[in-house]
Amino acid sequence: MRLLTWLLGACSVATAAGCGGGETLRIDQGTCGDGAVQGEEQCDDGADNGNARACKSDCTKQRCGDGYQGPGEGCDDGNTNNQDGCSNTCQPTSCGDGIVQGAEECDDGNADDNDDCLSTCKRAVCGDGVVQAGKEECDDGNDNDNDYCLTDCRKAACGDGIVQPDEECDDGNTDDNDGCLKCKKAKCGDGVVHLGEEECDDANDNDSDACLGTCKAAGCGDGFVQTGVEACDDGNKDNTDACLSTCVKASCGDGFVQAGSEQCDDGNKDNTDACLTTCKKASCGDG
Repeated sequence: MRLLTWLLGACSVATAAGCGGGETLRIDQGTCGDGAVQGEEQCDDGADNGNARACKSDCTKQRCGDGYQGPGEGCDDGNTNNQDGCSNTCQPTSCGDGIVQGAEECDDGNADDNDDCLSTCKRAVCGDGVVQAGKEECDDGNDNDNDYCLTDCRKAACGDGIVQPDEECDDGNTDDNDGCLKCKKAKCGDGVVHLGEEECDDANDNDSDACLGTCKAAGCGDGFVQTGVEACDDGNKDNTDACLSTCVKASCGDGFVQAGSEQCDDGNKDNTDACLTTCKKASCGDG
């Protein structure tokens, strides 16, 4: 309501009926803080006015950016700078609000740790312990290359050049003819010829085929009869026993005298010389 005061002197606003003898009726514009909104006042809560209240001490309404922290505001520094700790929405800035502040490397305003910005406002990198979708195969957050995840955030695998607990070796190549075969140490019997060390490797222990169980190529004199190739093989070069050094069974007419079974053997079929074709010495009366 308006405050009516009687004043002496000239009428300053309006003269009411009955104003005489120099008495004048003036309509007062009121005072900020009287509890009545008047004139240019935006508000007036009387004794409840205050710079931290909805209606400030100058009877203007509280607003974000006026430099006074009012109801619902977490801060108000009177500017629109989002980089100083108080956002232009009058809330304290923090990790996750979408505004990059101070020690923050990034702030994308979400809690998703699988994108480029972690929920801690640190940029995602290999080794942070969080797997970045589409970029990393794994991320165990350590610098140990002997576990399932390498320090470059690739899953450990045979051929990566790093020996894992379940690998005997890992030379980082696909060459099966060196000392490491599919992350197993090359050895006789693995089916792959280890250059410089093996002559052959047929992945079996059959000594009667072309490759011995020692990964040596089968040959006459090795002591093993090669099926379909050798008639015998006694592993020596003695031609007076049952097996010649050519791996052929000894027989009359082969030119070698077999001890205990032949008297002679001249390797021919001529019965007019000193040795008959029966490998017996020629004698009077032999016909």
